[in-house]
Amino acid sequence: MYYLYQYVKNNKFRSLNFHFAYFIRKAINASKDDEFIPANYFYKTFLNEDGEIAPNKKFNQKFHVAFENFFNVFKKLSMVKKKEFYDLVILTQSINKCFENTSILTVQNLQIAYLNNLLGNNKVLKELMDVLWLNLSSSNVWDISTHYSDFYDFLPSTKVCPFCGLMKITDKDLGREDYDHIAYKGNYPLSAILDINFAPTCCKCNRNYKKQQDVFYKEGVRRFYKYPFVLKGGYSMQTLEINLNGSTHPGIEETCIEGNWIINICPDNQSTKTWEEIYSIKTRYSSWVKIEWTRWAKELVFAASIDNNNTDEEKFISYMQKYKTTYSNFDLEYPLRIAYYNFIENCMSKKLFNYINSLLIA
Repeated sequence: MYYLYQYVKNNKFRSLNFHFAYFIRKAINASKDDEFIPANYFYKTFLNEDGEIAPNKKFNQKFHVAFENFFNVFKKLSMVKKKEFYDLVILTQSINKCFENTSILTVQNLQIAYLNNLLGNNKVLKELMDVLWLNLSSSNVWDISTHYSDFYDFLPSTKVCPFCGLMKITDKDLGREDYDHIAYKGNYPLSAILDINFAPTCCKCNRNYKKQQDVFYKEGVRRFYKYPFVLKGGYSMQTLEINLNGSTHPGIEETCIEGNWIINICPDNQSTKTWEEIYSIKTRYSSWVKIEWTRWAKELVFAASIDNNNTDEEKFISYMQKYKTTYSNFDLEYPLRIAYYNFIENCMSKKLFNYINSLLIA
C-alpha cells in the first residue's frame, strides 16, 4: 500500500451480508425433505407481504432461484458439514483480520475449491454469490454511488490511487472507479458481498495488475498483505522511502546511454514485497521515472537559471536542496520526483551537471 485510506461503512451492503449469514444459520436445521419457504429462513425485512424474497420491496426472481438452488444442496449435508460451512461464514465476517495475520491458516478453507468440496457441488455457491454481488454493484438502490462519493471525499487532495500512488482516482462527479475485492471473490466467494473486502481502486491497479491474484497465498505459501483501511482520520501515510540508488542516469555512461532506473523501496519487508508482487510497483515506478525525468530536470534547471543558480555545481546543488522542499511538502503526490532529485544530488558530477543544464537548450 502506498497509503491507507478511510473505510466507509455502507449499512445497505452490510444488510445484504447479514441476511445471507442469517439464511445459512437458519438453514442448518433444515432436513433433506424440507421445501424452500423463504419465510422460514429470512427476516421479514428481506421479504415482501407475500413472503417472497424482496430485498428492495420488489420480488427478486434471481435471488429466489439462487437461494433455492443453494438451499436444495445445503439441506442434504450432514450436520457436521453444515456447521463447518456456517463457521466459515462467521470467519469471513472478520476477514480483515486475516490479511496481516499470517498465523491464521484456516483462511485456506475459505477458498472456493474447499467450499465446493464441502458442499459436494461446484455451482450453487458461486451462482448465489455472483447474483448477490451483481445486484449489489449494479443497482443504486444499494447506494453504491453514495458510498463511492463518501470514499472519494475522504481521500487526500491529490486523489491519487492508494494502491499505486500514480494514477488519479476518478472524480465522483464523473463516475466511479472499480471496486476491487481484496480477497478475490472468485476464489473467496463468501467475502463477495462483505463491505470490509471492497476496496475502490484505480482501474490499472485492479484490471492490469492485481487481477485475480490471491493476496493470502503465493505458490501455496501464506503471505502478509497490508489491509488498506483506517477507521478514522481520512488517510494515513505509510512509512516508506523510495530511492533510485544503483541507477544509471541517461546521457552519462557510453555503455548505457539511455540510462537504467532502479527502484528501491524501504523498508524491504513482507508488506512491501507483497505490494510489489501484486501491483508490479517497481516496474511501474521505473517506467514512470523513465518517462518523466526529463521534465523534472528541465523544470529544475529553468527555476535555477532565473537567479543564475545553475552556474556551477555547488550553487546548483544548494538551490536544488531548497527547490525540492517544494515537492517534499506534497510527498503523497511526488515521491518519485523527490527520489530523482535526491539521486542527482548524491551522484552530482561535472558531467551530470553539464548534461542536465544542456536539457534547457534542447
